Amino acid sequence: MLLLAFNLANMINLNRQLKAAAASADRANQAKTDFLSTMSHDIRTPMNAIMNISQPMVREKNIDFNFRINRFEHEYLYADQLRINQIYINLLSNAVKYTEPGGRVCVDMRQEKGETDKTVRLVYVVADTGMGMTPEFMAKMYQPFSRQTDSRVNTIQGTGLGLTITKQMIDLMHGTIDCQSEVGKGTTFTVTLEIPLADKLVDEMLGSENLQTDQQNEDADLIFMDIQMPVMNGIEATQAIRKLADPWAASIPIIAMTADAFSENVAACLAAGMNGRIAKPIDMKLVLKEIRRIKEEEKFS
Repeated sequence: MLLLAFNLANMINLNRQLKAAAASADRANQAKTDFLSTMSHDIRTPMNAIMNISQPMVREKNIDFNFRINRFEHEYLYADQLRINQIYINLLSNAVKYTEPGGRVCVDMRQEKGETDKTVRLVYVVADTGMGMTPEFMAKMYQPFSRQTDSRVNTIQGTGLGLTITKQMIDLMHGTIDCQSEVGKGTTFTVTLEIPLADKLVDEMLGSENLQTDQQNEDADLIFMDIQMPVMNGIEATQAIRKLADPWAASIPIIAMTADAFSENVAACLAAGMNGRIAKPIDMKLVLKEIRRIKEEEKFS
């Protein structure tokens, strides 16, 4: 389990110092939260997030944007998708923000062999032809409220916390971030994260409960239903299953997996015929707890 937490006392102090910019920052963060809450849990999520958020920005500034994906063999990984998205989007947003109109931004995402057969290494590279940074600023760029002294930078809105938060999240995930920059030529950030493979980790944890996963067996005892799916979403899929004539379809427990915590979403899941709900990012302890709850209910039904 990857736990990402900030020092509460530090965050309280930061919030006090940011009161003047709180309104605009809150609106921006809420927009990101609303967008990210609709994302699926597979590794294609960061790719979709990058493409959807970057397109309007690059069009507005007429930036040449290139997005390359290389060697993605494993789609499903066990990690905090919201934090990974935030890391990727923060760096991309900075690249677009500090690249002048007509410039170029390139994103490269790839998988590499992990340290063990149970992990994979994610490498994310963002390169731009923007303003670039001085060595003096780079030495302190991860410190809170750090902004480069430049007349062009002063005209761009920012809190000076983006890189600080990004670095903290990467450190907590035991990853690395490298930066190469030159004033007037641009900047390249490289993030490397070692992530567990979801299928292997889930199989091990479920095995402790005498359970196993199977994506094709029609005699399954329980279904985990992702709400955000292409073609047919989880609610529609559940409704279709419940309408089948097979007695199995009417009785098999279905658990929703969703990042949307709003009560309306929970009510919609239950109304569609689901038996429970698990919030993303997935906590395996809560998954096992929900399975045990459903098992207990079956005993008395």
